[in-house]
Amino acid sequence: MKKHGILLIVCFFLILASCTKNTVDPSLEDILSANPKLQVVLDKYRDDSLEYRAAVFLIENLPFHYSYEGEALNDYLKLFELHGKGTMYPDKVLDSIKRACGSFHLFMIVKEPLM
Repeated sequence: MKKHGILLIVCFFLILASCTKNTVDPSLEDILSANPKLQVVLDKYRDDSLEYRAAVFLIENLPFHYSYEGEALNDYLKLFELHGKGTMYPDKVLDSIKRACGSFHLFMIVKEPLM
């Protein structure tokens, strides 16, 4: 019984230790040091607390947003635009994409690294 009590106490402390908040996300300071131009935005809204908090939220979430670009993507957009106008059916669009560009692979392009 004594062994089970010790085991229970050890498990309890391990559970408590695992409840700490460890973030892997870059902090606001890390983002600002990587891109000092963002400090201008924070300085602009320094007087209004709500707008300042909104700016901080947007800046902190910048690392998780990106876009795709490239010539292949422009070709796809043209074909889907034809589909949107009703001139091509979806299967024709996909066949045209495969014929024109090969298989479709999106590659993330980050213009400025944040870290």
